[in-house]
Amino acid sequence: SGTATSIAAPANEGTYYIYVIDAAGNISTASTAALTVDNSAPDAFTTGSVTSVGGTVVADYWNSTNTSIKVTIPVANDSSLTGGTIQLEANVADGGFETFGSAYTITGDDLGHSYEFSQTATVFEALSGGLSDSESVTFRAIITDLGGNSTTGTASGTTIAIDQTAPTVYYVTSSSSDGLYSTGDILSLLIFISDAVTVTGTPQITLETGDSDETVDYSSGSNSSILIFNYTVVPGNNSSDLDYESTGSLTLNGGTINDATGNPLTLTLATPGATNSLGANKAIVVDTTAPTNQNVVFANSVVDQGGDTITLVSSGTASNQVWFAPAGTTSFSAGATMTKAASGTATSIAAPANEGTYYIYVIDAAGNISTASTAALTVDNSAPDAFT
Repeated sequence: SGTATSIAAPANEGTYYIYVIDAAGNISTASTAALTVDNSAPDAFTTGSVTSVGGTVVADYWNSTNTSIKVTIPVANDSSLTGGTIQLEANVADGGFETFGSAYTITGDDLGHSYEFSQTATVFEALSGGLSDSESVTFRAIITDLGGNSTTGTASGTTIAIDQTAPTVYYVTSSSSDGLYSTGDILSLLIFISDAVTVTGTPQITLETGDSDETVDYSSGSNSSILIFNYTVVPGNNSSDLDYESTGSLTLNGGTINDATGNPLTLTLATPGATNSLGANKAIVVDTTAPTNQNVVFANSVVDQGGDTITLVSSGTASNQVWFAPAGTTSFSAGATMTKAASGTATSIAAPANEGTYYIYVIDAAGNISTASTAALTVDNSAPDAFT
């Protein structure tokens, strides 16, 4: 009727106008506004690339550091699309496509270009009630033109796999044998990890080594689950049971330790001394402190013949070595100019066979050498001159 508030659009495509005809048959001019009937769906298309963004980006993966995801949608150069919409959809673990984010309204500037959808981690990770590790997500889009005709695009060739589990440290140990180590010795420290990791830069681990803690640089192990740190004992390092300094002793030092999908290693170590710590797994003693009791062991200078028995005071430790040797000796071997007491608690020692001046040195079980004793043994094998 003339008071109707709606009218059906003509079935055929085309451009149409409103005419008003009164009861006498008078016909108005055509309306300025036009109805365009468009029954054609937008052109077929394929959803474009999908990329995770932020943090450590690894192609085709979503990890714990990523902050958003981008999906590219090609938009045809078709004026009927202006004012239409693009709606992104996602399919999690083949459970069926669902709406992903809000629809975007197409503008004239989008025609003939690609529109890049960006969704936050919060929106993406809420899909399907919450994403889980090992699930995969595929993406497609629906383009609807201004007339309401829709085309569902082919799914993107990019599938995003979910892996947000960070690798962790299982335990710390050493390939070096239990025992005593001193200055110059090299110990290989091993950090076992829950997953293979890639290392960049030079991560470090700090050891508890007495008055001055020692920082050890990463040596090798990238692309595996075992990282190696080679520790060289330096003067001043001492520990009765070598361990790292704290649960936070493993640091990146400007580098990275990430698994294959970009998740960073959780750097926390077991509490020193507790299960899985270096101290619990190994019995390594670091001793760089030289004995200082050489002047107690041999307090007074004497003159005697080679081979004679010289009285000493026990060094107090059976595992010590006690030597007579020339001044400045750093390498000890029994012979005509060096003699060794039977044990570190011995109270006597043979004088060297050859004439000369000799000093007492005390060497502990770790190989640390005392300075020479102040007192000296003079070996004199020469009889006095003949006389009448």
